[in-house]
Amino acid sequence: QFVFGSDYPFIQPKRCLDELQELGIGDEALQKVLVGNGTRLLGLS
Repeated sequence: QFVFGSDYPFIQPKRCLDELQELGIGDEALQKVLVGNGTRLLGLS
């Protein structure tokens, strides 16, 4: 399971997002990496 971490300010957020999209993991998996997994992990849903 993955949770998004940007490494900001060393890497710009746009670059991180562009590289994630280039992985071709699909919209549902990308949504989980960017929002869903962290939300569930922290009990925010």
